[in-house]
Amino acid sequence: MKKYLSTILLLSVATLTVAQIADNTKTPLSLMKDPYLDWVYRWKLEGFTCDTMYYTAEIEQNIIDSAIQTIKNQTSFKIHFLYRGKMTSPLELSKEEQAYLLTELEKHKSHRWDSNLFPNSKRIELTEIQNSLNITEKLPSESEKNMCSIVYTFSKPIFLRDNTITLFLDQKKYRTNYTQLEFNFYTFQNNRWEVLATVYNYYESE
Repeated sequence: MKKYLSTILLLSVATLTVAQIADNTKTPLSLMKDPYLDWVYRWKLEGFTCDTMYYTAEIEQNIIDSAIQTIKNQTSFKIHFLYRGKMTSPLELSKEEQAYLLTELEKHKSHRWDSNLFPNSKRIELTEIQNSLNITEKLPSESEKNMCSIVYTFSKPIFLRDNTITLFLDQKKYRTNYTQLEFNFYTFQNNRWEVLATVYNYYESE
């Protein structure tokens, strides 16, 4: 298990260009962390092909509620330890920004992604997550099971300050019921989105 979790963490922090990961394939969404490129990189690394990328149609309401509660209770957020930009003091939200974020997060509760957002992808309901992981559990090798057994959940970005800061959910569920969830503020620097501060995160494993 420790070796498997270490592999997941290494994959999560690895940084590659679009050309390296997906042969210049363009994804249809501009997201802070692209689930399709993450999915392709996982199996390209091992030299085989996963046939289906799974993503959920919506976000679990309790996740949105947790983010709402955090933003209701605080307007100051500590800079993330991975951030390497120029900001050194905490991210401070104005009352207007706080109200806007709360309004947009409420809208997330009714938002549903379209089908076929990505090549070779399948949109699933929250109730179908385990069934999807059961399908990939039937793959012949442990490498294929580890790399292909993943379900993505992600939010629409909520932009602030002339689109220089955004709030975005990145969640992954793996085989063995391991969950990695990060609801973070991101900032656009060095021609890419970087984690700025955390609103809500959650990690679960057996």
